[in-house]
Amino acid sequence: MLSNLLKPASFDLVAIFANLKTEWYFYLVLIGIFAIIFSLVYFIKPQEKINLKKTTKLAFIAMLSALCVIANIYSFGSQDIKFSFVSLVCFVAGFILGPIGGFAVGFIGDLIAGLIFPFGVYNPIIALGSSLFGCIPGVIFGYFKGNNFIKTIISYLICYFICSVILNSTATYLMYFLGSTKYSTLFAYLAVRVPPTLITQLINLAISLLLVPALNRIKEMLVKNSNNN
Repeated sequence: MLSNLLKPASFDLVAIFANLKTEWYFYLVLIGIFAIIFSLVYFIKPQEKINLKKTTKLAFIAMLSALCVIANIYSFGSQDIKFSFVSLVCFVAGFILGPIGGFAVGFIGDLIAGLIFPFGVYNPIIALGSSLFGCIPGVIFGYFKGNNFIKTIISYLICYFICSVILNSTATYLMYFLGSTKYSTLFAYLAVRVPPTLITQLINLAISLLLVPALNRIKEMLVKNSNNN
């Protein structure tokens, strides 16, 4: 645990990815990532599919991934609790690009930010949480019909409990506080972490709701263009 408290230097790959050698359960996370992508690609058919040109889709992924990197780097707070707009950027990616594009933006943004400005050693569980912040809205908007504002709220509720409360909280506890005297159990840590992270997600949700009309116009334009090609 002490090694996790040390902040690696930028692009120090040995130090940043040190946990991958010692924590076996990280490989289960990686298997889970591939299982999610495989299921989305081969077994589930969306209600609305946007057939973007590869260059256009890559441009959107690159732009939103860059914003996700910035959101990760300029998050603020402590090792216990951080405030950021990562979930907002990932939501936009999922809304426009669908689950795979949203997943990619969350994963790339977390990975590159971890290389450029690492807060600690790389943790695939947190990477999975960031990825699902983009993937889950993509599934809800791509695979289910209904009011976009309601689907936005549902997206954030699911993301908050799965990504923030379960995945990110568990990952942070295991990385920094397991065996420490500060938080004797994971539930003690959750009692401190849940209220401020809920406020963070409510702020991200409020901004997302304001952006829904503009995002919907962008998506409609992309759907129209894809149908004309």
